[in-house]
Amino acid sequence: MDHQKPSAALFDVFLRLRPSPAVDKERFLDVEETHAQQLPTHITIKPPADDKRKRAIERFAFTRVFEEHAGQRELFERSGVLSILEGVLGQPGREGRDGLVATLGVTGSGKSHTILGSKSQRGLTQLTLDVLFQQTANRLVDADVSPSAFSSLCRADVSEGHLLPAANFMDSIYYGDGPSHSRAATPAMESSFLSAPSTSRRNMPRVSALPSYPSVDDVDIAIDRDAEYAVVVSMYEVHNDRIFDLLTSASSSNKQQQAKRRALLFKSTEMSPDRKVVAGLKKIVCSTLEEALLVLETGLTERRVAGTGSNAASSRSHGFFNIEVKKRVRSTRGLPISGPWTSSTLTVVDLAGSERARTAKTAGATLAEAGKINESLMYLGQCMQMQADHAQGVSGTSLVPFRQCKLTELLFSNTLGASGRGLKQPQKAVMIVTADPLGDFNATSQILRYSALAREVTVPRVPSVTSQILSSTTTAKHGAGGYFSGRSTPSAAQEELEQALATIAQLRSELEISQLLLQEETHRRQEAEASWKVAETKIDEVEAEVREEVWNEFESKLAQEQRRWRAARDAELDAQDQHMDRKLELLTQGMTIYEDETADKENAWSAGNDEVHDVSSFAPGGMGHGAKVQRLTEVEQENMMLRERLANAEREREVQRSPIIGLSSASRYSIVVVAVAVAAAMSSPSGRTPSVSSSSGTPSNGKRPLDPLTRTALRYTISPREYELLHEYLISRAPQRVQKRTPKPTRYEKITRGDSEGGDYNVSAVRAAFRVFVASYVGLQSWELVVKKLASRRSTATQQVTAKVEDVSQKHSNARYASSFALMLLFHRLLHRFFQRLRASLLEEGAGPFRRRNPRTSQLLTGRYAPAVGASLAGCFLGVAPSDQMRVTIAIYLFTRSLEFGYNALEESGSLWKSEAQGGKGKPWWFGSWMIMPLACGQLLHAFVFDRECFPEAYGRFILGRSPEYIQLRPSTYTAGAEGKPWPGTFDIVDGLAELSKLRWPPFVSPILFPKSKDIIPATSGLGKVSPITAPAHPGIKNTSCALLHPHDPSCARTYLKYWLKAFPSVAKFFAMIYGAFALLAYKSLLKSPLPFVNRLSERILRMSVFITGAIGTSWGSICLFSNYLPRSTLPTQRWFLGGFLGGFWAFAARYHERSNFLYSARLSIDSAYKVGKKRGWWRGLRNGDVMVFVASLALLNVVYEARSSAVRGPMIRKAVSSVRGDGWIDKEATKESDPQGAKEVEEEEKKDM
Repeated sequence: MDHQKPSAALFDVFLRLRPSPAVDKERFLDVEETHAQQLPTHITIKPPADDKRKRAIERFAFTRVFEEHAGQRELFERSGVLSILEGVLGQPGREGRDGLVATLGVTGSGKSHTILGSKSQRGLTQLTLDVLFQQTANRLVDADVSPSAFSSLCRADVSEGHLLPAANFMDSIYYGDGPSHSRAATPAMESSFLSAPSTSRRNMPRVSALPSYPSVDDVDIAIDRDAEYAVVVSMYEVHNDRIFDLLTSASSSNKQQQAKRRALLFKSTEMSPDRKVVAGLKKIVCSTLEEALLVLETGLTERRVAGTGSNAASSRSHGFFNIEVKKRVRSTRGLPISGPWTSSTLTVVDLAGSERARTAKTAGATLAEAGKINESLMYLGQCMQMQADHAQGVSGTSLVPFRQCKLTELLFSNTLGASGRGLKQPQKAVMIVTADPLGDFNATSQILRYSALAREVTVPRVPSVTSQILSSTTTAKHGAGGYFSGRSTPSAAQEELEQALATIAQLRSELEISQLLLQEETHRRQEAEASWKVAETKIDEVEAEVREEVWNEFESKLAQEQRRWRAARDAELDAQDQHMDRKLELLTQGMTIYEDETADKENAWSAGNDEVHDVSSFAPGGMGHGAKVQRLTEVEQENMMLRERLANAEREREVQRSPIIGLSSASRYSIVVVAVAVAAAMSSPSGRTPSVSSSSGTPSNGKRPLDPLTRTALRYTISPREYELLHEYLISRAPQRVQKRTPKPTRYEKITRGDSEGGDYNVSAVRAAFRVFVASYVGLQSWELVVKKLASRRSTATQQVTAKVEDVSQKHSNARYASSFALMLLFHRLLHRFFQRLRASLLEEGAGPFRRRNPRTSQLLTGRYAPAVGASLAGCFLGVAPSDQMRVTIAIYLFTRSLEFGYNALEESGSLWKSEAQGGKGKPWWFGSWMIMPLACGQLLHAFVFDRECFPEAYGRFILGRSPEYIQLRPSTYTAGAEGKPWPGTFDIVDGLAELSKLRWPPFVSPILFPKSKDIIPATSGLGKVSPITAPAHPGIKNTSCALLHPHDPSCARTYLKYWLKAFPSVAKFFAMIYGAFALLAYKSLLKSPLPFVNRLSERILRMSVFITGAIGTSWGSICLFSNYLPRSTLPTQRWFLGGFLGGFWAFAARYHERSNFLYSARLSIDSAYKVGKKRGWWRGLRNGDVMVFVASLALLNVVYEARSSAVRGPMIRKAVSSVRGDGWIDKEATKESDPQGAKEVEEEEKKDM
């Protein structure tokens, strides 16, 4: 079967298959395979396996089939849209040809995506507009500049439409209504939108936020080089079989007027008697692609869309986007008068999808819309089928009933109904059918049946009872001669057809009246529903007030009852405490202190007499009655103090709802007894360990062990070494009574000594983690308090509200950060020791069978860097911290530092370049970390101008504060004037430069010389604010950017020199203060050699000042340079990156000793670039991605430290890494220098392990 379109057919029909996310459904549509050089043209649909109707397997032919992997660019190039666009533009010397591109398919099959695209891809409409404006850019008539050309366009319009320049249309929608130009009024415009108040009603869509993929910059089509063009855009929709203008609805500010919008007429006009047009449309004359896209986005917001069970955003109308290309012969020098305008239209139609009420779950107005949509698509299918049958020579009537609905009338009337079109070529049309191979079989097969070019039934249908009855009825109607009994003459058929059409017209008028009545009733119902909702809202408010009043009363009663019960409970607790005190008194009266004589050898006093006195005082039999009473009195006093502390602690815990409140009297009694025993043990003079015995029993001869809880608390609080230092520097200088009550360092070491070496290591790790937690939490809390105090002095009311919101959202963030740091330290030490022991065990001879059975695992675990990499898994505890900017900053910091240390290791090993000792030339003199700055400065400047929310605010204030001559501050003599415009702020100036970039750097027309010129840039939201700067600018300035940056001086070079003279002193003063403050930390070097120290400091200050001043000045000055020497449309927004890139080369002046500053800028650039890419949709943020980067960076840092510790520059950093690994606060490189022989032996052992 021939699959090509017949010569008389209306459409080239293409099929596009949508990638379906469903995987559990049965595929019923298959594409037939073809040869390697041929494109698929046939498909086969098979009914589902559970089909009870026994439907046939059908085969359909199309012009071409685009499978699921086909993209928007491929569809645009191979579906004939480019050839249609060439026909619309017209051949040289000839009028253009109309074109039509339409989509057809079931709802949710991808029609709107094909025509209009998505958030990330452009559709056929946007691609067509892009190619059209690219090819005609130098031949377009600018309606804003040439009033005569615009007037001629208005006169040439045959549709009685309202023409507006795009700028006036946008102003009327987003900033207030503007003037319109119309040939004649139509019934659709009785209520004009010009009377609406000129207030801003919505936010203008940002063209930069629209997708730019796929690109069509390399597409080239043939156009008439001797003609000039004008592009006129209009949009309307067919909703409930009525035509509505989308652009007129968009410009209406009255919601009631939008709800009661009037339908347009599809009729012949005075200037178009033989061709029907949609009369009264609002048409927009567009001069650029951005204007056309804004008009398209504006009209799409007014299109009827509703959510159904089949599609979350289902189109409820058929959308028409008309691109009317006006063409005329360009005027020459000899003949200044141009030729008449000719018109050809490219109509892009987004047909609403057919849907089933059961599947879509529609009801009410949505159900009525679905009925109208299905009815119009049914008529469209009938017209297409009848026209295709007629084109293929199938017998039957030659009349196509295209007047049955507005949709078919719009599509077919000017092709089938017109008697003649003169010299104009017939319309060329493309129909793109979209289908889901895993979707609804019934709806998809119905669409394919009347849209395909040809259809073959490969399996015969089983005749049903209904078909047999109909066939028998048809046979009974025939006479004996085999003809029908009714009239069959052509005139009779024509008469019957005219009567049917008259009846249809009458019914249609009645239907319109019914629809108007229905709309009125619907409006009344909506008003009733609105008043009902208002009543419900009032009821809810009253109920909320009653609930609030009852709640407050209940809270007050509850608080009163709580106070009463708390007082009763306090009284009960006091009674229990008194009862417990009496028991303790009875207990202590029968207690005697027995001292272990063997402890004299460990804790002997320096004075022998004192020792004899102490032993005799506390011996079982050598103690007098007075001494016993005195000792007992001291113990009782201490017990009284302990009881008071215990009571206070219990009260505090009671307020905090501590679990100790729920203990019984016996449990609290036991706690007090243990506390008394511990106090007695620790309060013994000379630090001896006493034993407790009853007065009636015999004393214990053995040592009483220290309480496990106290011992554990001491172990996890302070180490023996730390206690020895504390005893040496603090306790030894304390009063004698305090020295007697504290144990000696040797005794403390025995008390806190662990059972094994691993136990001491774990205790040390926990102790370090606990200290990190306390230090981090206290530091973060202090920093937060300082920041709040400083911010409260200069904060406004808005900032205070923002601070409160941030405080609520960041609740407990400091505790989470402290916990994260502590857990990372703890588990890093434990994992490092675990993998070290595991590696040592696997390297023993006894582990040989395991290594042979698991070679890869053994190789992985016995590697030299296995402990370093394994311990890096502790970095996962960064996820405990809140996911905010600080966590991302920590991850980026470690990432850059690990890359820096890795680079140092490669450089030291000679992998990058060999040193002179190794037979190489060494590192080039010009190579260094300064080379990072051009890229970092370029990215940061571009983000500062276009994505300021992704740029560090303090960095921006630093740049603007040190940009004299380029950032114009408010003069002291400036007044608002008649217009009342305030002086723009610094960020308003930057926004104005961004707007100029998007306008492709327009030339400057001085309002002083040309006050009434129309070439002055439009007062958009960004440029209107900077008019106080540009309006009085020097008339000799050529570019608007120069008028904004240096309005008082027309010379860009002189401005650049004056900038250096003003900016360099302030920058040098700033860095002198910064470097001078840090120089105080190295006061020893200053005192040792003051003159060389001051020389080095001055050199650093001057080099850094030259770098910063040159970078900022070159970034601003390069914009003037590009405006003077580059075409205006060349890299309009990318110039900011190039300017910052050039400014970054000034880092060469500060290439010595400034790596930390360069890496700081690089970290800011990485953070900013990630935020910009996430904002613009270049990549998607990965959940906990910063934690993954942190873990990988920690692994790299550990490996570099393990392999070559000298690559980790800085003794403090090396000590910190060593402490995190559990090796102690030591510098590995300093140890190598002090003990080179031992370091050499360690390196040889490590090489053996490798």
